[in-house]
Amino acid sequence: MAYRTNELFGKSDYDAYPRIQPTKVLPVTFGSDAAEPTVEVGTPVSFDSANFEWVVWSASGTGDVDEIKGFVYPDSFVLDSAGELIAQVMVAGEIHYDDVVLPSGESQSDLREALRAGCLERGLVIRGLSKVR
Repeated sequence: MAYRTNELFGKSDYDAYPRIQPTKVLPVTFGSDAAEPTVEVGTPVSFDSANFEWVVWSASGTGDVDEIKGFVYPDSFVLDSAGELIAQVMVAGEIHYDDVVLPSGESQSDLREALRAGCLERGLVIRGLSKVR
């Protein structure tokens, strides 16, 4: 029970994503993208070993972009067409399956398979996902 009216709903440190629990967040470099898409919190990302930069996860491609290495957290950002961008990525921690953002052009079944394969070994725990191997 609140004693004064200003104590009601007065918590200022509310987390907008309570089902994302990071244990390690790193600033990483993303490459340029001509389309300048917005990358939302919870979007799976990969490290492109061919170009030595982070990219939004894709089920097909070269340079290990089909392996999920982290999730965008705590802020969304817009990729720049002119150059590289530094953003924060959760590389270890917990995320709920319902909070994972499906990247444009990808299928839900490919995303499920990528989340099941190898995320746990990398320190990424996916809650709400069945048949993790």
